Amino acid sequence: MIVSAVLTSSPIVLTDLTDAVSDLIHDVILFMLMGKLGRHLEFEYNYGSGKIEALASLCCDIFLISGVTAVCIFSVNDIIHPQTVTVMTVIVIILKTAETAVDLFFYRKQKKITYAGASAVTESELALCMKTLVLDVTVLAALILSFVFRSFEFGPYISPVLSIAFGIYLICVSTKRFGENLREILDRTAD
Repeated sequence: MIVSAVLTSSPIVLTDLTDAVSDLIHDVILFMLMGKLGRHLEFEYNYGSGKIEALASLCCDIFLISGVTAVCIFSVNDIIHPQTVTVMTVIVIILKTAETAVDLFFYRKQKKITYAGASAVTESELALCMKTLVLDVTVLAALILSFVFRSFEFGPYISPVLSIAFGIYLICVSTKRFGENLREILDRTAD
């Protein structure tokens, strides 16, 4: 994905990269914190591991909102000063197709796991897999459309416009989750 962002400097690919890095940071923070909880430290915390998960998600939402906002600003710049779509986009389309196929595999696996034993965690992971798959399909479609219509006047605008649209969606979802996580953290700790 980093290679794709460097090869094209496409705003939609940068939005995808920002989202992926946010997911990675969330997973790393959660892994580190859950390692501590694996040692039964939850008995030292009055309110259990939910606060830790909410705190990890809060950190990632801050990163995601900041990163996507920056990408949206760069996308506006790309609308004002359009970038030409290069032949390197074909390589990125191939890479993105492979990534989308992998994400489809993970989505199907998570869907089976969720239906076998639905819980808040499995449903949350299914929603995350679906978001990733939808983002990948959107990015792939934007790349293909940008490349196919590169010689048309509107071709260079496809990626930045879709990047802003998807960026606004990600910011709205993250802001909602940010509020929910903040309420979770402050819920009983403020008592």
